[in-house]
Amino acid sequence: MAKGILSRINRFLLLTEERMLGKLLRIQNYSGVYDEGHHKQYWNKTADFWDVTPIPVRPSGNTVEIYRRFFQKNAKGGGDQKILILGSTPELRDLLAEETSAKIYVADFSDQMPQAMLRFTKRVDPQKEEWVKANWLDLPFPEQFFDVIAGDLVLQQFPPEKEAIFLEKVRGLLKADGVFISRFQFLDKTYYNEGNLAGVIQKTFDRTLGDRQTINLLKLRILWSCANSKKRLLNRRIAIEKLTEYIKESNPNNPHLREVLKLLLSEKDSLRNWSPPEEKELTEILSQCFAISDLKVASDHEDARYFPVVLLNKAA
Repeated sequence: MAKGILSRINRFLLLTEERMLGKLLRIQNYSGVYDEGHHKQYWNKTADFWDVTPIPVRPSGNTVEIYRRFFQKNAKGGGDQKILILGSTPELRDLLAEETSAKIYVADFSDQMPQAMLRFTKRVDPQKEEWVKANWLDLPFPEQFFDVIAGDLVLQQFPPEKEAIFLEKVRGLLKADGVFISRFQFLDKTYYNEGNLAGVIQKTFDRTLGDRQTINLLKLRILWSCANSKKRLLNRRIAIEKLTEYIKESNPNNPHLREVLKLLLSEKDSLRNWSPPEEKELTEILSQCFAISDLKVASDHEDARYFPVVLLNKAA
């Protein structure tokens, strides 16, 4: 039975790490060729574990309230608004089901995810959503079609060279007075760095989380700490080296750290090896296509500063 439980935990971690780090599209050598079969297989399983996916991967309660304020600020009467949700994030779908009578479109590369994620919603009426199976770089809508486009952590689904293409696509789909609302991640290398790895690990253990959430978050924070922000690379092999050293010197018998090391080793050659930008670069990336109208940070989790919710207007 113990082996069965460990097998399920490993399967969970492999799936949710990809979700956390943003693997909406399988990109081979950044060539622009997408492995749709792999993507569908991955996303069709991810919903099995959404309820145990930790913050900051899922939006926190206060993050949802920031989204709510931004939606309310841009609401229009008459129910004739068109809103696009990028992905099947249940928290966003619930929020819009409560806040608006607008026409809601849900765009997901997996044809099963909109249905599968319904079990994590409380207010969504699927009859009032239009589900669209589509690659976000090739969304089948006319120019200036939407009043609002929203999605949680959507930029990090793409490697750096695809970010501008994605943002330009979103910009083109918005009406002249339309807005793009999303949470974005940036790296703070003054905290997440190799020299502070021990502190990052200990702070993660200080959180009150279940085993799976702890291992998942540890793995991500170690990757962030070892990332090369200048080259936008996660440096999985360096993360393995540094974690191996830490385990030998500081905590050789900790089962969570050994599990994280096992997972990092299994994914050392992953094609999903790009990192989030630093704060200044993120601002520059967004400003190429949008004007930052507002930015808010949640108050209910310790990584919130690195995951701001941003309200964007089309740049002139």
